[in-house]
Amino acid sequence: MNPLRLVITVLWGFFGLRKGQEHMRDLQAVRPVPLILTGVALAAGLVLLLVSLAHWAVTHA
Repeated sequence: MNPLRLVITVLWGFFGLRKGQEHMRDLQAVRPVPLILTGVALAAGLVLLLVSLAHWAVTHA
């Protein structure tokens, strides 16, 4: 699967919004390991972004 498509699939999963046909197509085309690794990487990136934003807000307040 295309890495960009994998990232988009994970991001839609974070929001919980998927169309039925696209969801079924993704389930058939995606292998579990890359999907899990992409999800963990994006979740870690989100946490780092939020921590950095909080750190910046506290130091500049």
